[in-house]
Amino acid sequence: MFPLLVIYPLFKRFPSKIWISNIVLFPLITIYFNLFYTDVWSTLFIIGSFVVSYLHPFGFTASSLASALLAFISLWFRQTNVIWTAFNLAILIDQKVLLQNGYQLEPIEAKYKTIFSLPAVQWAKAYLPWLYALFGAVLIFIDTTISNILISIPFFVNFALFAAFLVINGGITFGDKDNHISTIHFAQLYYCVLFMGFFGWPLFTSYDALKNYVKFNYGSVTRLISTLVMFAGIAGTIKYFTIVHPFLLADNRHYTFYLWRRVIGRSELSKYALIPLYHLLGYLTLNQFKVSLPLPLPLPLQNKKTITNDDKAVKSTQTTHQGSGNNNSNSVIVLLAFICCVCISIIPSPLFEPRYYILPYLYWRLLIEPESTFVLQNDNGHKSHTARLLRLGLEFFWYLVIDAVVLMIFIKFEFKWASEPDVVQRIIW
Repeated sequence: MFPLLVIYPLFKRFPSKIWISNIVLFPLITIYFNLFYTDVWSTLFIIGSFVVSYLHPFGFTASSLASALLAFISLWFRQTNVIWTAFNLAILIDQKVLLQNGYQLEPIEAKYKTIFSLPAVQWAKAYLPWLYALFGAVLIFIDTTISNILISIPFFVNFALFAAFLVINGGITFGDKDNHISTIHFAQLYYCVLFMGFFGWPLFTSYDALKNYVKFNYGSVTRLISTLVMFAGIAGTIKYFTIVHPFLLADNRHYTFYLWRRVIGRSELSKYALIPLYHLLGYLTLNQFKVSLPLPLPLPLQNKKTITNDDKAVKSTQTTHQGSGNNNSNSVIVLLAFICCVCISIIPSPLFEPRYYILPYLYWRLLIEPESTFVLQNDNGHKSHTARLLRLGLEFFWYLVIDAVVLMIFIKFEFKWASEPDVVQRIIW
């Protein structure tokens, strides 16, 4: 059901972007297919909602209803999916923008002359064009949301029902509320990029990518100072906003127990030793969105759709992307929405838990495309469709190896706790 109904429509539209087998084999969720864990159905419905928003196969109005319904069902399995429900709405509106004028500044400047003539805005236009373009993109997005409010209503119904649930339940957590108290745990972001880099490296690692990273972050004195300041900021958040949950220290049935004891939390200084790696992986993963300023780039679409007034007939026509000609990019709105949703979904959690990174990874994976140079190639003209296929093949075998190792450990390694001598314990994510 997951590969056929959820992933296949994306694969059909973007065959060089994803393989169905690779998404199904994603190690953080594959083992739960066999254990019937709630993450399976939670992921199926919320990703299904995303696909409907992204492809809007029934026209925008009907697709908004279908997407919101799938998201609503997912909330019964995982309450924090309300955050990704908002992201799916942002995707739908972003698609609406791209099928109208796109993120071109001229129409919005003409419509809101008063706002764009403000001294502060004009100053940004003259001295900080990227900020001016970002402001324009956000205003375009807001304007499109307001002028197409009908497609947002099904999602607003979900948000209203969720707000009622919070009031009735007294919070977002079911069950053991004492051990799942919301907090500020910035270190979750670094664990998340660590996992995303670990699973996603076949898609973006290359000589050229590493060269660009070094040049962008260390290529001048100014850039070096900026990078060191960022390192200091990361160190500060690690020092003051790392939560070591009692479960992390006590439950040896999870890989995070061993990762913390032997790597991250091995000593007081070991927590900071990974800062350069966090920074590198954060740069490489976010860079895959291929966002460009001053004109934000559109989402990768092969066909542009013309929507009739009643929003029922959808006609496919060939199109080119506005501003760049790069058809493998995302708008700056998608990038900002993704970052916000990742932060809101994982930072409040006190527990270092890989399952929390399933949706951030899958959303990232479905929005990006493998690099068009292979692992050891540089940027000297060796870009090709074949390189992407090789990366997808490498991703497939990487996932297969991880799944095999995880399954073998789960089946072969058994142990017992002194407090539960009759219960066999196994290691899982």
